[in-house]
Amino acid sequence: MAEFWFAGHGFAAERCSDGMEIALVIALLCAPLGVATIVFVEWPRRAEPTVAKITRSRYGDSVTIPPQPYDRRPLGRDLGIGLLIGAVFASTNFWVDARLSERTDRTEAAREERETQREDLRFVREAVMAEREQMPFAGLDLRGAPLSGFDLTGATLTGTNLAGADLADVVLRDADLTGADLTAADLANADLFAATLTDADLTDAELAWGHLGWADLSGATLVGADLLGAELEGVGLRGADLRGADLKGADLSVADLSDAELAGADLRGADLTDARLDGVDLADVLHSDSTTWPAGVATPSEPMADVVIEMNAAS
Repeated sequence: MAEFWFAGHGFAAERCSDGMEIALVIALLCAPLGVATIVFVEWPRRAEPTVAKITRSRYGDSVTIPPQPYDRRPLGRDLGIGLLIGAVFASTNFWVDARLSERTDRTEAAREERETQREDLRFVREAVMAEREQMPFAGLDLRGAPLSGFDLTGATLTGTNLAGADLADVVLRDADLTGADLTAADLANADLFAATLTDADLTDAELAWGHLGWADLSGATLVGADLLGAELEGVGLRGADLRGADLKGADLSVADLSDAELAGADLRGADLTDARLDGVDLADVLHSDSTTWPAGVATPSEPMADVVIEMNAAS
């Protein structure tokens, strides 16, 4: 396979086949040649007058018309049109081949990606089944992986992609998930006691009735996360983004929420006894009369009506 590098033309290291190269060369040659042929051959010029010769004799007058020179203009015009048509076909062939090549590359990349995910999931399952003490799962691609109920105590999952993974009822006590991608992951009723999730992305994650006591979520993103009834006692949420998070009935006692973003968060029925709220703007949080605030913290706004929180049957 040959390679074309179209630097400065908007093409970023596009790889072309030999057939595509030939088509492109033909198009680049035929187009200007066709235009030049039509322009120069068909350029307007004065036609020379035709002079007839009249010969008189006793048998009568005869008219002789001299032969005209061969007009090559129609041939040039046809040649130019042919070159232009060739350029159009060659350009079309180049475009089609380029699109097919891109589709093939995308298909191959998707296939390799799926194969990598299967291998990573197989590695995790084998480690869990063998009850290995060391679980080095850092950087694996486990998107959408079915890991519900797995015991991953103490596992290393730094930078691991767990977006959309099924982690319901999973045990991740003391696990290291620093910088992990857990967007839209299902962690309902998961055990994350003392786990490290600093800078992790838990946007839209399902953490209802989860056990996250004394976990470190400093700098984590929990925008829109569902933490209904979650155990968050002593959890570190310093600088975390909890905008729009559902924390109804959550236990946030002794939690560190310093400098956290809580705009639109629902704290109705939540327990924030002895929680740290330094630098937190509570103007836009939702709360109710059953919300327990730390001593000395004024109620940020008018409370909303209480909601009935049904306890999870598994808790």
